[in-house]
Amino acid sequence: MQSINRRLFDDFEESDDEVMVSIDEPSKSKEEYKEQDKLILNWQKNFRDNLFSNLFEIPLEQIKIPANIINELRLKRENVNEFGGPFVIENNVIVSYSGKEGKGGEIDMDINPNIKLMYHTHPIYKSRKFSPPSEIDLGTLFLNSVNSKRAIPHLVFTKEGIYVVYCHPQILNKMNHLDDLRNNLNGVVDFNLKETVQDMRILLGYTKERLGRQIEIPQKISLPEFIESMNKMGFITILHPYTDSDLIIDIPADNEILIGGGSIKYKIYY
Repeated sequence: MQSINRRLFDDFEESDDEVMVSIDEPSKSKEEYKEQDKLILNWQKNFRDNLFSNLFEIPLEQIKIPANIINELRLKRENVNEFGGPFVIENNVIVSYSGKEGKGGEIDMDINPNIKLMYHTHPIYKSRKFSPPSEIDLGTLFLNSVNSKRAIPHLVFTKEGIYVVYCHPQILNKMNHLDDLRNNLNGVVDFNLKETVQDMRILLGYTKERLGRQIEIPQKISLPEFIESMNKMGFITILHPYTDSDLIIDIPADNEILIGGGSIKYKIYY
């Protein structure tokens, strides 16, 4: 299975200059799409028409994260390196976790579809206000979910809270993929999620050093708008604030979702 590797795409490359010009333009007329809507369409064009206007509700199951585990991983998130691995779950309660530390802003970690739930951390990025799941996180989840025929859930511990993210089963159905995506899954996903999600993250605002000065790129969309955009792309994203008490989260109920199976309500042809 493909693993998370921060070097797949350089984060905010020098080519960002072209993007910064476009997002600093004056407000566009009501007749024109907002920038994030254009980016969403850039991803949606890989799928069958009208797919995203009809994403059905899926069955979910609840998982409890004890407060002590939340606090421990919240502290690990403050490390300069990413950290991640699997949870051990008993009776839908996380009882322990294991993991390994990455280096230099990246972590090589298998997203194993046979493990019920895994996680990783996003350290503090001084150049960014927020650190939601990246194009690499989403691309890895999408590719591994398509290949394993499972809507793999994943947690990302960040400064602003805990993200629960997974791909809606409908976008995992190869019958819904257009030819380019179906024939060159890895290449098309890599390219389009770089162009889409990375540019969307730029719209959240960030700072960049130029000629010895810190240049602030203003925030163009809110964090809730970013999350809404991810959901419109079929990447179901929920942000939970940190809490001092136990946290209950929802993840796809594997035993009730049949990707390529025979359930009338949840049937998805592969």
